[in-house]
Amino acid sequence: YIIRYLRLIKDMNLRYRPENPNLIGYLDADYGGDKSSRKSTTINVFLLGSKVISWLSRKQRFISILTTEAEYIAILTCLK
Repeated sequence: YIIRYLRLIKDMNLRYRPENPNLIGYLDADYGGDKSSRKSTTINVFLLGSKVISWLSRKQRFISILTTEAEYIAILTCLK
């Protein structure tokens, strides 16, 4: 699938310009945001320079007892 994808985007003129190579990540978790299951939601965004290169919003697999636990799970999800 990766080779097929690369063939499809080869003419899109996607370039990496190293003048601003800073990789920045932001993450957050809303504690118990889903009212029916009481599960928290993990949200993270990665930027390369000023361009968004990845984002994720996902319901956590476990029910957190503390807000700190929800944030810790968000950190682990982000590091994956």
